[in-house]
Amino acid sequence: MAHLPEEALPSDFDVVIEGTGLIQSLLAAALSRCGKAVLHLDKNPYYGEEWGTLMYRELRTWVSSYKEAERGEATPNSGDLPQPAQEVKVEIKPGETVVEIKPPSQHKITNFTESSYEVEVKQPVSRDDQPDEEEAEKQKEPTPSPASQPGPVTWESLGDRKKFFNFDIMPKLLLARGAMVDLLTTSTISKYLEFRATTAILQYSNGCLGQVPCSRTDLFATKAVSLLDKRKMMKFLQFCAEYERHPQQYEAYKGKPFGEFLGAQGLTPVLIRYVLHSIAMVSGEAPTEQGLVATQAFLHSLGRFGNTPFLYPVYGCGELPQAFCRFCAVYGGVYVLRRSIASLLRDEEKSVPVCFNTVISCYKL
Repeated sequence: MAHLPEEALPSDFDVVIEGTGLIQSLLAAALSRCGKAVLHLDKNPYYGEEWGTLMYRELRTWVSSYKEAERGEATPNSGDLPQPAQEVKVEIKPGETVVEIKPPSQHKITNFTESSYEVEVKQPVSRDDQPDEEEAEKQKEPTPSPASQPGPVTWESLGDRKKFFNFDIMPKLLLARGAMVDLLTTSTISKYLEFRATTAILQYSNGCLGQVPCSRTDLFATKAVSLLDKRKMMKFLQFCAEYERHPQQYEAYKGKPFGEFLGAQGLTPVLIRYVLHSIAMVSGEAPTEQGLVATQAFLHSLGRFGNTPFLYPVYGCGELPQAFCRFCAVYGGVYVLRRSIASLLRDEEKSVPVCFNTVISCYKL
């Protein structure tokens, strides 16, 4: 219904919601499921607002619109097509006034740049590990000359393959046992989505990307950590999985930095980096309680859908609010893109929204 004619817009609803961000879409789905007549508007040509997923051309248009708004040349607009002017042409009765609604101020994008990187992904090897005979023979083989090796992959070199890439405005990983995944499964909204489990968690250190050992199998298979450190890490993770049962071990560090607590547990700098940046995903200055909760949530999500605790929508995070919008539409919700509330028609008793010269009768806005 993105191109709904003005004369076809219904005018009687229980609730009018503007914006299809995740919060608004959740609300629309809940109200529609309860039997309310919902009109859901969005000024953009796509669902999700700041949760949207764009192709590269759309992303550049989105960024350019914000840059133009910063220079005072235009109003932020994420669409490929300019939005029509919303001149109010409705009959105003005695005692009624028209109040124009100005779009809310939005964050400005000023640091968008394009860069190409060439990064080697490899597994760090400890000093005492020696390559086997087969690997040694491969190392003796002559390497191809730089002229015969392919150059770094740039966006322009992708050609027609550009269309296979989507870009999330707000990328988010979902914990396999997190609140969002539980909501999607219990509400059956998950049937509108496709997810993929992340295959590995990588961390950039010492000039290369290395895999972070998440599970017991990964930890004892990695060559980047010594056997003694593996035992320390395993003991610490077992503690975090049920830390509530051992308050005496962390009670003295309540309110203190999580990094300080990790050091007191005898973890090496490498292990501390793993925990802070790839498992708990908190800063070293975060409270110890916060770090323990985050680490436990990570561990409890391991193994539910894959070798890592994270899920990601196959077509981008923009699918999350769009799935709730689909659910709302199934129960009668009406969706209109490239439309927003232009003004309010007010009298002494109430205010009603006006959208493209149509007065919308509703109980809540």
